[in-house]
Amino acid sequence: MIADAAPAPVQPVPTLAAVRSTTAPGPGYPRYDIVLYRPGRKLRVVVGDSLRSRVRPMEFGRLSWSPHGRRIAFATDLRRNSGSANDIYTVRADGTHLRRLTRTRGAFEPVWSPGGKTIVFSRHSRLREKPPYLTSTLWAMRPDGSHRRRLTHSGARVLEFPESFSPDGKSLLFARTSVDESGRVDPNASGLFVMDVASSAERRLMVDGGAATYSPDGRQIAYVSTRDRNGELNYAEQTTPAAELYVMRADGTHQRRLTRTHDLNEANPSWSSDGKRIAYQRGKVIENAQGMVIREIRPNGTRSRPLLADPKLDTWFNNPAWRP
Repeated sequence: MIADAAPAPVQPVPTLAAVRSTTAPGPGYPRYDIVLYRPGRKLRVVVGDSLRSRVRPMEFGRLSWSPHGRRIAFATDLRRNSGSANDIYTVRADGTHLRRLTRTRGAFEPVWSPGGKTIVFSRHSRLREKPPYLTSTLWAMRPDGSHRRRLTHSGARVLEFPESFSPDGKSLLFARTSVDESGRVDPNASGLFVMDVASSAERRLMVDGGAATYSPDGRQIAYVSTRDRNGELNYAEQTTPAAELYVMRADGTHQRRLTRTHDLNEANPSWSSDGKRIAYQRGKVIENAQGMVIREIRPNGTRSRPLLADPKLDTWFNNPAWRP
């Protein structure tokens, strides 16, 4: 077993953790911070450049709350200019007790188990080939970084990322992308999968889907997909399809599209603790990057509205995560 059932929620105040990127010109910029948003209150910085501490991150990845809402797990490169050398850290919601859990220079996408005893993450390695391909597998560890163990043993040129545990801890959503020697994705071996935690048995839910997360009652899954090809994202010489936000039942049936935003990129949905809202990030191409805002929407596709958004896109917000 790598997970256990979730404890009773203890945090009544709606709180959203997010990554803030301030892109204003001048010395000391850009700045990257993890911030907490509560409706009607000023943003609070948990960790990052704005605190002028020893933490000098090179952006932050996806955020994951501990089940009691006391700590946040995240991946980042705190050495700013060392290249792709991400490791996983945790920090208390008040910004204290920053703890580094890995020292592999290739740990990403932490996901906390519902019982709080395990963090599953993706661990990268570079194959000794020409060109040198990246591959990644799923690993698990305790919240103090101990007892690390490998969960999957996929072949070369396969990238795997954990997405979300079911509330009862029995299932784990994860994304897998398999590429051939020319770098093309193999649709027969790629997609969104669900793993039975007890047996490690896998089942594919869909070919084109990712950034998936269970609803608090475990009955639905919010995810993003590019399958409808509703626009493109153009970065210099690279063009990729834009993603839209969807919801489906936990068994993969009754898939419903929630957004219709041509040439905008929807990503990283997060359910509110009552299951009535989904926060997500929306990206717009700005030169070779995405200017991002955080919005929320109801699971039926109504009441879409901004939560954290700079109209001028001088400050970007991404990777929303509602506190349990």
